[in-house]
Amino acid sequence: MLTFLAHILCYDIWFYASHRALHWPQLWWIHQIHHEAVYPTWPDTHHGHWLESVVQCLGYGVPFICGVWSPWEAAAAAVVLQLRGLARHDPRTSWVDGGHHLVHHRRFTKNYGEPWLDWLCGTYAPPTRSNLFV
Repeated sequence: MLTFLAHILCYDIWFYASHRALHWPQLWWIHQIHHEAVYPTWPDTHHGHWLESVVQCLGYGVPFICGVWSPWEAAAAAVVLQLRGLARHDPRTSWVDGGHHLVHHRRFTKNYGEPWLDWLCGTYAPPTRSNLFV
């Protein structure tokens, strides 16, 4: 169970940092493709530049590098992360994170990753009727 959580935690921290970096003007050309969907649905989860897909998943691999991993826990974490990502990009399943990520597609400078990371880093914006489109 610890390896499962390590994959998710490492992914979440890396995703937040890399996602925030992709909003820098110098790197925006990579991420702007993903933001073509202002009102995303689940297929838009993976709509983006191939570089973004490669870079943003690197955190998942940290437990492999550290030599602490289980194939079953790694596979389970990959499935959970994939389903979570799909659910967060569709208003029909926004209950998974309360619409947290949908707000990001409306307000580019808020809600880059997990709510707890956004809160810690000062980028949290709660979903409201004015910034959510469920």
